[in-house]
Amino acid sequence: MYVEPELLAELDDEQKQILFCKMREEQVRRYAEYEKNLEAENVTFPGKNSNDKSRRNIGWLLGADGNPWVWVMGEHAQDKSIEEILDFETQEKAMRLAEEETEMLRAKEEEELKEKLRQEQLEIEQERDLQKMLRTSDDDGNIKNSFNMLKTNNNVQENHISKNSSEADAVILRQKPSEARLRNGDVSNRAVDEHTSKRASEIYQSLIEAREKAQSEALNAAEEEKRYWQMQVKIGLYTRHDLMLRIKSSGTESTSSNTELNPVEPIFRISLEEKKYHEAEEQIRILAKKARGQHKIYTLKTTSALFDKFRSPENNGFSD
Repeated sequence: MYVEPELLAELDDEQKQILFCKMREEQVRRYAEYEKNLEAENVTFPGKNSNDKSRRNIGWLLGADGNPWVWVMGEHAQDKSIEEILDFETQEKAMRLAEEETEMLRAKEEEELKEKLRQEQLEIEQERDLQKMLRTSDDDGNIKNSFNMLKTNNNVQENHISKNSSEADAVILRQKPSEARLRNGDVSNRAVDEHTSKRASEIYQSLIEAREKAQSEALNAAEEEKRYWQMQVKIGLYTRHDLMLRIKSSGTESTSSNTELNPVEPIFRISLEEKKYHEAEEQIRILAKKARGQHKIYTLKTTSALFDKFRSPENNGFSD
């Protein structure tokens, strides 16, 4: 079904709504008629034949009332409330972030330990090279010396070698704790767990504070919007009240002649003004009702003309 854009642009919102409802009713009617004609011709739609065993179908779990079984979240006794679900998700997120942070710290410490171990091994190699050079120089000196001095130098050399060996052993012993720390980590598993739990608690608290802050900001925004709309309503009421006062004062403008009213003015003057005020309000109500009636009649005429156009013989075919 199609409507000319020029014709559609001349309609207001209410007329468009009525037109669209009528168009939808016509589409439903045409489809029902089309399906009825197909059924009369014994033409079946795919999937409607219950004897077709080759097609897959879905068997819904039925409830006690015979309708498909559904589970409304929060109605079951074992269902968690939305606050509990949010709290559980926040705890999981905090634990995950704490574990990621711990792994990053562990990797950083392992890199530092590897660098420290490399430096220690480099120092050990340098000490060994120095010991080898000392032994070579001592051997050359012993060849040049006499037999008597050779014995003395040999004793000194043995003492020196034992001293260097003890220093090398001490360096190796210093190396072993570094290797142990590298294998087992800089901190024990217990310390890691304590650090992770502490960080998870801190992150959880920060997430809770952020969520409460977001909720508070949302509530403040809602209150601000509510105050804004209340002010708009008050402005509208004030405008209408001001209009009524203008209508009310127009009846007494000729008699007042820009002079202040007497405080002890007769009571019938006030009653007369109230009567004029109510009469003016009633006239406004009658004019508005009359305008709505004329608009409704015009809308029905326009919609009926369009509907008759759609039901004309050239538009009698089935189409969307």
